[in-house]
Amino acid sequence: MIRYKVIFDIILSGLVGLIAVVIVIAFFRNNLYVTCTFLFLCYQIQQMTLDILIGNDTRFLESLYEYNIELQQAFNLTKDVRAAIKEANINSENYNLTKRMEEVEKLLDDELELELYLQDCPNEYLKLLILNCSLVSENGDKKDVDGKSVFLENIFYNNENIQTEVFKRRQLEFWLKGLKLTCILPLLTFSPYEIWAHKYLSVSDIFYNSTKGFLVKLAITIISIISFFIIDGYEKTHRTKSKVQKDEHWEDKLCKIKAFKNLISHITPKRNSAKAYRYTKLISDSGEFTTIEHIFVQKVVFSIIGFIVIFSVTISLHQINKSNILNNLIISAELQNSIIQTQMDKEDIVNLENDLFQYVNEDDLDESYSILLDKVNEQGVVTGADYIVRDIITKQVKVLNEKISLIDILISLTGIFLGYCSPEVILKLKTKYRKQEMENEIIIFETIILIYMYHEHGTSEIILQTMSKFADIFKPQVDNVLKEIRKSDFKALENLIEDIKYKPFLNLIKNLIKAENIKTKDAFISLSENRRNYLMNRKEDNKRMVYKRVNNAQILSISTITLIVICYMAIPLLYVSTVQYNKTQSQILEYQNNDIQNNEK
Repeated sequence: MIRYKVIFDIILSGLVGLIAVVIVIAFFRNNLYVTCTFLFLCYQIQQMTLDILIGNDTRFLESLYEYNIELQQAFNLTKDVRAAIKEANINSENYNLTKRMEEVEKLLDDELELELYLQDCPNEYLKLLILNCSLVSENGDKKDVDGKSVFLENIFYNNENIQTEVFKRRQLEFWLKGLKLTCILPLLTFSPYEIWAHKYLSVSDIFYNSTKGFLVKLAITIISIISFFIIDGYEKTHRTKSKVQKDEHWEDKLCKIKAFKNLISHITPKRNSAKAYRYTKLISDSGEFTTIEHIFVQKVVFSIIGFIVIFSVTISLHQINKSNILNNLIISAELQNSIIQTQMDKEDIVNLENDLFQYVNEDDLDESYSILLDKVNEQGVVTGADYIVRDIITKQVKVLNEKISLIDILISLTGIFLGYCSPEVILKLKTKYRKQEMENEIIIFETIILIYMYHEHGTSEIILQTMSKFADIFKPQVDNVLKEIRKSDFKALENLIEDIKYKPFLNLIKNLIKAENIKTKDAFISLSENRRNYLMNRKEDNKRMVYKRVNNAQILSISTITLIVICYMAIPLLYVSTVQYNKTQSQILEYQNNDIQNNEK
């Protein structure tokens, strides 16, 4: 039933997104920039619709918190896990949770089926509860060093962790709600503003239709999209699963080309070198299923893409310049003088010029001048013909010079540099964002240890097996330690420990190795106290994190509108005013000089 509802919600959100796309294409297909902006928003609308229909598991966590309280109270009265689960199910209002726990209650006697059920369980806190219930059902409840029920203590701390996580999520959802859209929506003001400026301030076309306007618009758009995804990352506070390891990556397919594979082998650092060690550590910290060879394949591919993108931008800039020259974005002195001398309209002169551009020969401008002068005279223009011819030659020479040059290629090389660095930068960003997830995983590991430590069969091997089922970030390390413990290879264990850099995880592994020789509860005797302190620190860290993320998101959310107002409206108008002022001053001086020359004659 739940699975069918999820499928229905996905289809419904897809239909909403598709309808939005059709509307956008129908009404805005003539404006490529507006169409692309709206299509990006359509995708976000589809995602938001899906989030509303399916949602994250925050509400489920709140229900689980209430369920745990009911379970504690029922267990206090009955001292029996099955009876407590049945009682809690009666009082629970969450249908999904109740159905899951009813199934758990039926599977408590079937260890294999329960293990399979745990693997498919979507929530880590629910998995911890099920694990706690299954151990108590099998071995009975135990007492800790303070004489308290281990079952109830674990439920209590599980609830404390749930409460801390829910607080963080609710705070971020409340303060960040809608902020990411304020990064994108202001981009839709570009086209209406340009239309208004062209209608009432036509002189502003010298900026908005120029390469300067194009570059400013492109830069603001890129900054807005980056800000959008940063805020989107701030909102996603729930623990995300790593990608499933694939049998073959796209990088492997490219390496089937022999020449390409030889290139990658040549630029990839040698094994056991300092550079290779640095990349290995970066991959481990980021938690990605990749290799050093894959990183360098990405570097090569992204470098090529970066070069193509920036080279395409330079070509677009040349096309804009050509269009502006031919469309007289800036009226030249020759065109202005020809209008005055011939008494013709600007449009008539421009039409005449457009018919004569073909007669310009860049290699022989003197001959071109004579031919053009004759052609202009043939059109009945004698007075001021010289100005028209000079304007034609000047424009055509400028257009012919708007071609790909060595400077354009050198500028495009920056795309190679950016593309080459991007895979490494992405891994570093993922490493930074994983710190919170690493802390979450340590809390889960500690809870697993505390669940097992008072049970007779709670050996290091059993604990590591369970940790491996829950592990995401530290799964490779947990599996390696488990493998060496099974072989009793303590020399290999020492080497593995040296590679573990995250101190809280390192301490847990060291104690698990100690537990091979002493009782588990003796190896982790201080864990309960440490868990209390860690939980208090985590609450403070969450408060600081929420404050920091909200402040950063608020600044990023107003960055787009601020950049548009300052960099695309205020400064360009000031620039246009300055250009027009200087142009007017030049014309006044030119008229004065002409009058002086005429008076002298």
